[in-house]
Amino acid sequence: DHDRPRTFVGRDRRRGDRVDRLTGRDDLLRATTAITLGLVLVLVALGGAVRATDSGLACPDWPFCYGKIIPRQADIPADSGYTLWNVWLEHSHRLVASLVGLLIVVLALWVWRSGRARTVRVVILASLVAVIVQGLLGALVVLHLLQGELVTAHLGTSMVVVACLVVAVDALARPDE
Repeated sequence: DHDRPRTFVGRDRRRGDRVDRLTGRDDLLRATTAITLGLVLVLVALGGAVRATDSGLACPDWPFCYGKIIPRQADIPADSGYTLWNVWLEHSHRLVASLVGLLIVVLALWVWRSGRARTVRVVILASLVAVIVQGLLGALVVLHLLQGELVTAHLGTSMVVVACLVVAVDALARPDE
């Protein structure tokens, strides 16, 4: 860690110590983590929109939607009560969730291999566990027809993912982490 290039950014106001920050890969790691956090917040908002529009069962199967990766109007039964808007809202939630899951897997591998500080490794790995639980809960929510306890657990787990990524972004902004 001491061999990596550092950029002087000033002095610590309390102790007067020199404050450096790592450059290059660490900036990319922090940016990727922040982007992932932003996508998680978009995902939570999409989940709220899905719930508010009663679109949670607009894709009645999982992981596909009407058995397809990309649902079409023709796939939606006329008597389902759902429009293509409902279907795409739910399906978009799933697609963004897949992207978030992939990004968190990448982050977990990245911090594991990079030998980052313990705080960063722990919270990124915790976010990986939480996002896996989140995906499983999302599937159960659909398969168990929006059972209230599962919907609440699904939302609660999303807050764990948000918290882990907030801590990770903060820790990555500190030169000693």
